[in-house]
Amino acid sequence: MVAIFLTDQEEICRNLESLLGRSLAMETRANAQRIYTTAVYGRAASGNFAAGEAMGDGSYGALFAEASRYIGFPYVWGGSSPATSFDCSGYICWIYTQSGVYHLPRTTAEGIYRQCAIIPREEAKPGDLVFFTGTYASTGAVSHVGMYVGDGKMLHAGDPIGFGDLNSNYWRSHYYATGRLPGIP
Repeated sequence: MVAIFLTDQEEICRNLESLLGRSLAMETRANAQRIYTTAVYGRAASGNFAAGEAMGDGSYGALFAEASRYIGFPYVWGGSSPATSFDCSGYICWIYTQSGVYHLPRTTAEGIYRQCAIIPREEAKPGDLVFFTGTYASTGAVSHVGMYVGDGKMLHAGDPIGFGDLNSNYWRSHYYATGRLPGIP
């Protein structure tokens, strides 16, 4: 059993810095965020699926493990690696490629969208991608992308990287499409 008394991630980090008497490195901040997120949402954003269940061949487990390593990292426009941190498309390209699930060279959210087979929202499985429009002024229709993790949640490069509730008013109002990369079961 875990009791969560603090709900603000920045407050948690400030308290840790005060306790330790030093600034927290990005890796420590990410660890604190990962522990907090696991305590609040469970191991996979309170979904009822086992790692690997969605993709059928175990690859979702590898994808989720890679994606969750960066929970708590800050959003950085143009970022595409742990060294620079990530923006939304940099994060998705990195986690798919580094997990070995799908080679996805660096591109934009729109570029990722163009590679996907579009599927009905109701058929989304963990590991599929969710696309959004109008989240900022962009040249294409798609302006944001996240990875569906089940139970109406996504992992995405928000600020910081973490879980998003697809049923919130904000994400529902910006929803564009759900997609699946070719060859992914």
